[in-house]
Amino acid sequence: MPVNIHGKKIELLDGGLGTCLEDLCSINFSESTPLWSSDLVIRDPKTLEDLQQSFSRAGADILLTATYQASFQGFAKTSRSDETAGISREEAAAYMRSAVSIAQRAHEKNGKKEGRIALSLGAYGATMLPSTEYSGEYDPEHLSRHRLLQFHLERLRVFTENRETWENIDYVAFETLPRSDEIYAVREAMQAVYQVDTYHQYLSHKPFWISCVYPQDDQHLPDGSSIEQVAKAMFESYQAQWFGRRLPLTRVAEICPNLSLLASTAQSFLYFATLPQSFNLQFAASVMKRLLLSFTRTARRTSFTTLRPKIGSLEKAIGTILKCPGTKNWQPLYKIWLQQRMVFGKALL
Repeated sequence: MPVNIHGKKIELLDGGLGTCLEDLCSINFSESTPLWSSDLVIRDPKTLEDLQQSFSRAGADILLTATYQASFQGFAKTSRSDETAGISREEAAAYMRSAVSIAQRAHEKNGKKEGRIALSLGAYGATMLPSTEYSGEYDPEHLSRHRLLQFHLERLRVFTENRETWENIDYVAFETLPRSDEIYAVREAMQAVYQVDTYHQYLSHKPFWISCVYPQDDQHLPDGSSIEQVAKAMFESYQAQWFGRRLPLTRVAEICPNLSLLASTAQSFLYFATLPQSFNLQFAASVMKRLLLSFTRTARRTSFTTLRPKIGSLEKAIGTILKCPGTKNWQPLYKIWLQQRMVFGKALL
């Protein structure tokens, strides 16, 4: 169940579904299973439910649905359980929605009436064969922001057009995006759901987050987007109710050199944000605050030689953030950081 740290509720998210299916359940994925872990909603929903139940039992408050690689194209290339070729769009939509029910039952079997469900939606590249979400090398038909918007909106509507399914979803997770145009596309897709699909009177707003493939050695995403361009794509104003940004598979030490760029770029957009007040500067401050606390904890286990070159960029980022309006509550945190610095010794000064 969620824990409270300094008055803030912390929820634990699961992860590693595909890896656990392979390592613990002896299920093999290859190009012959274009849906990857989503294939289990067709062939073995019980194994999927049992594994997600184990995640919930181990302490996960939020379960990600087995829909990361799901797409109409993937289902069309997949045989049914009776081995007949191809699954229709209508059947595919039903299978995708069933992943939400499976995750919900996994929580319920552990007695977690308040267990949360996050709808997992991977990048377009995650649905390709071979998958390209870590390279950003998409087919010619999906190299434009408009076509990526169409892809993500079509898949989102599988869930929004069914009232029971949508009401059982707590969050929407767009994961491992390797391109800045796709960041724009998923944000526009969420906006379109609420602005265009108004005929669904029951359509409640869902908070969502975006995770990106961490920048390469040249500090760019696989598509060549710079850190500043990624921050612009994430923070430019839309009305959709986003609440998170995440860098998966990232060491804290690699985040620090980019904090200043992220903070300074985000600041220019947050000054003019049209999002509700509770979701602009307050949110940006909370994200950076968590990064700083994480760095402080990690620093205790890191050598002085490794830390020394990172301190300057980290403090530059803190200075940028403290100049933003509405961040006075950061001053006590900054004092904690200075005290922690003294613990590291004069080698860091």
